[in-house]
Amino acid sequence: NMTTIGTGYWSPITANVDWCENNYAVSFYIAEFWNTLSSLVPLAFLPMLGMWSCWRQHAEWRIILSHASLFIVGIGSTLFHGTLHRWAQLLDELPMVHARAHPVL
Repeated sequence: NMTTIGTGYWSPITANVDWCENNYAVSFYIAEFWNTLSSLVPLAFLPMLGMWSCWRQHAEWRIILSHASLFIVGIGSTLFHGTLHRWAQLLDELPMVHARAHPVL
């Protein structure tokens, strides 16, 4: 289901999936603007703050690694929704599978 309203910086789309958001509707440089933003803030930025806070408080490494795992998922998801390229799709999906298969807690 390609919901393209135009081409952008990362065209052509090479990913296997394309979500319901119109592509390049908000920015020429970001394929799915709102999906990208919703991945960047809660899935990348907040876990980064969590890692920093845990490090400052000398938390156990497993707690820091749980934040790091979510951070990696967030970066992959941000890259995927920003580009809609197959390589970024793998960076989005594989860390989710790995994080689920190997919990650190």
